[in-house]
Amino acid sequence: MKTLLFIFALSFSAMAQTDSMYCVQILATRHPEYVRAEHLAMCELDQALVEKSDTLYRIMFAYDTYEEAEIMLTTWQRAHKDAFITRRTREEYKNLKLFYTHD
Repeated sequence: MKTLLFIFALSFSAMAQTDSMYCVQILATRHPEYVRAEHLAMCELDQALVEKSDTLYRIMFAYDTYEEAEIMLTTWQRAHKDAFITRRTREEYKNLKLFYTHD
């Protein structure tokens, strides 16, 4: 019985991980119009995403695996010391918008 419970818990954990996206949040602001392209220039291949809450706009980059997010976190922390990894479900990820800056 313990083995069956362990297998069930392990499979549930694996399913929960595939439902997640790992995001590196580099900043949060009330005024996204002040964010410049230079703030987002560390990795040109990644698309900046924005998540709007009640009063804040969170600028983040999404990755499929935690390992990839962890590697990119060290890159982003060179310019944004307070950057951190946060997790979003695939449904929450679909609500993120591409962030564009005006040069």
